Amino acid sequence: MRVQASMVRYLLALHCGLLFPTLQATSYNLQAPSSSASHSFPRPFHSQIATTPLNYQAIASATLEMLLQAETRRNLYEGDPKWPVKLTLRAAATFFAFFGMILFAVATSLTNKNFINLSGGGDWTDGMTLAPITLSFLYNPIVISILLFVRRGRTIHPAWHVVMDLIIWGLCVPCIVFSVDGGLFWAWVPTQYSDDGTVNCDFYNWLSRPCLPVLYTIGGLEIAGIVFLFLIFVLHLTLFVFACIDTKKWRSAAKRAKSPEEHQAHQPPAYTPSAEGSGVMADSAVK
Repeated sequence: MRVQASMVRYLLALHCGLLFPTLQATSYNLQAPSSSASHSFPRPFHSQIATTPLNYQAIASATLEMLLQAETRRNLYEGDPKWPVKLTLRAAATFFAFFGMILFAVATSLTNKNFINLSGGGDWTDGMTLAPITLSFLYNPIVISILLFVRRGRTIHPAWHVVMDLIIWGLCVPCIVFSVDGGLFWAWVPTQYSDDGTVNCDFYNWLSRPCLPVLYTIGGLEIAGIVFLFLIFVLHLTLFVFACIDTKKWRSAAKRAKSPEEHQAHQPPAYTPSAEGSGVMADSAVK
């Protein structure tokens, strides 16, 4: 009977350890039976593994090593030492654009279903924000994919980034202005309660949260979407400044790479002093 009781305790502890492997093994009394028992059972192996912490930094480094080859990393650092910062900004812009697109799409849909725009056109103030957000959501992953996996780290001409980032943050400016100006959150009013604590949806309360909750749902979505849109504006404005600096460096490097003959051809005519001491210009200068 003692052996059977030890077996039952062990199986019960093993079952609990499988369900909750992150807890300490001592919580389930996973000690081997006493020496008086005819059978002894060792500590289960899975409980030892469960209490071993994972090295997430090593896992991330190994994943990066698998994704980026040595040639790609070398080309990235040779072409642009700031590539981790720029790719992080583009990844963050993609993340913000994804949530901003969802927020404004839901807000536009709810507004068109529950309200009528007397000027026509539906909820265009929220709908127009989808243009820069969608453009950012599509452009940034394409740039990251081309740079890392197509060009193997070879730098993309920064003029592309100058144009695209200018378009995105340039569209964000009027979208933020019109979205803030036409937001339904401006119609929020405090709730006025009667003497008995109830809310009457009359002239003073028909726009309050208890009487028109969809108005506050749409307003909350618009506020969250505007925050994401502003973050996208800041990120692409920063990337635009980086692209302008890179374009200037690119042009300077291209000029230095010209041959000496081409460089001499673009120089001004030389000044040649005469024997009498008066200077005369070369024939090319007179012509």
